[in-house]
Amino acid sequence: MILTTEQMKQWIDATWTEAQKVAWAKENADQLVRAYENGFKAGVAAEREACAVVCETLQDWPPNSTPYDCAAAIRARGEK
Repeated sequence: MILTTEQMKQWIDATWTEAQKVAWAKENADQLVRAYENGFKAGVAAEREACAVVCETLQDWPPNSTPYDCAAAIRARGEK
């Protein structure tokens, strides 16, 4: 499940006790949200790069290859 920044803040507000909120001042909660966002963005960038690498290998594929072959190769990456 992918959370937006606002959803992450709502989750913190809904699940953390007042003691946790005091111990982890608001700026720390904001740091948690930023860390989550940065991690998600890094994952997206890594996935894009991995897909690009698969596409770059197309130059070595047989002449009759199709875009569907590329899609199949991208999907197969996760099954290794």
